[in-house]
Amino acid sequence: MIRLEEHLKRRAEFRKRLLRLNDRRRPGRRPRDEESERVQMRLMRARYERWLKSGRLQRLGPRLWRFNPEIPDFPDESVRD
Repeated sequence: MIRLEEHLKRRAEFRKRLLRLNDRRRPGRRPRDEESERVQMRLMRARYERWLKSGRLQRLGPRLWRFNPEIPDFPDESVRD
């Protein structure tokens, strides 16, 4: 059985190696300014409401959802223009 001190030492060494390998920023997680964040939230909310209205996204319960990719995102092509 490994002693606690040895485990903590190994864990610290592992974390250091992991951090050295992942020194680059992860894709998609760049910092955004406040205005950009607001625009992203408005776009997400509009897409969510559009999907609920079209039936592409259905709420089946408090934590259960159904996503149907067969239903087009824009049922009426004139909406997109």
